Amino acid sequence: MGAYGTENNSLILTKFLMHYLKAAVQIKGGIGSRSDYGGLANTVVHGVKIQSLVGEIDGMLDEATLDDLLISGHGGGVYDVNLVLRLVRVFVSDDRMTVQRMKKVGRLIDKYMREISHDQNLKISKFLAIAESLPDSAKD
Repeated sequence: MGAYGTENNSLILTKFLMHYLKAAVQIKGGIGSRSDYGGLANTVVHGVKIQSLVGEIDGMLDEATLDDLLISGHGGGVYDVNLVLRLVRVFVSDDRMTVQRMKKVGRLIDKYMREISHDQNLKISKFLAIAESLPDSAKD
């Protein structure tokens, strides 16, 4: 499994792992420990965070909750700020977005920024990128 954890960018591997995890959960007790499944699930999560999925999710960003955005990070951070940043950028680039939907996402991103500000490993540049990712019309 050369692409484990955050290195998974293979849709084929992701589909295989999703099938395996589904089958393992259906077997009473499964094989291995809960932490084994956690590692595989983490690999699946990182595998589905490919660009096509971002394109599908971005239109629903205004329906997301803070918990939806608090995805565990990799590379030293507590949260995956890069994924949220990509989602916001794709959402904002849609010319059909209404001001009301933009403001809703603006309130969500404000909550998100309050939460991620506690992460001591978060780079200032990433925090600023999130803060600047929305147009002024999205802010009250």
